[in-house]
Amino acid sequence: MTDAIAPLSSPLAVDSEVTQHIQAIVARVQRAQQALTGARAADPALKDSFAAAMKRTAAVRGRGPIMPYLGTGLGNGPLVELLDGSVKWDMLNGIGVHMFGHSDPRMTAAALRAGLSDLCMQGNLTSNQDSVAFAEFLVAEAKRNSRMEHCFVSNSGCMVNEAALKVCMQKTGGAPRILAFQDCFMGRSITMSQIGDTAAYRQGLP
Repeated sequence: MTDAIAPLSSPLAVDSEVTQHIQAIVARVQRAQQALTGARAADPALKDSFAAAMKRTAAVRGRGPIMPYLGTGLGNGPLVELLDGSVKWDMLNGIGVHMFGHSDPRMTAAALRAGLSDLCMQGNLTSNQDSVAFAEFLVAEAKRNSRMEHCFVSNSGCMVNEAALKVCMQKTGGAPRILAFQDCFMGRSITMSQIGDTAAYRQGLP
C-alpha cells in the first residue's frame, strides 16, 4: 500500500494481517475469473432457476428489468457472468467503477479496505477521515488546471448537479434559465429530470 492510499482507509486497512487476507481474497477472485475468457451460452440446467430469479426481481420492483440481466457478481474485464450461466460482453460501456473492468483486483481490494471503515454516512453531520483525504486528493488533482479550492464529497453525480445548481443560483441571483445540451442526461431527481433531455423521466411529473 502506498502512502497516498493509506490515509484513505481505516487503521485496520494498513494492518499486515488484514492486508494478507485481502490479498488472499483478491487472489481467489482472480482464480475464479480465469473461467471467464469469452462469451458463453446459457446453461440449460439453470433455465428454471433463472426464470424464477427474474420473476422474483419483477415482484419486488413492481416491473421486470429492461433486459434479462441478473449477474452473479463475478466478471473479468469487459466480461460478466449471469445467473443463467452465460457470459456476456459488457457493451454498455460500464458505469462507475466498472470503467476499470468487472471484478478489477484493484477495485476489489479497495472495496475490502473501505469495508473496514464503519461509518457509512459521509456528510455534514458525521464523516470519517476517508472523505477528508479523498476530498484533498480531488482538490489537488483539480487544481492542476483550475482554481478549485474546496471539495465536499457527495454520493452521486445527480446530487452534485443539484448542489452545483444551488451555487449557480446564488452566484447569479437566481437566473431563470439553464442551458442544457440536446440528448443530455442530468439525473433522476425532480430538478434534474426537468433539465435532462429524456422525456420518459418526466412522465407524471409537474
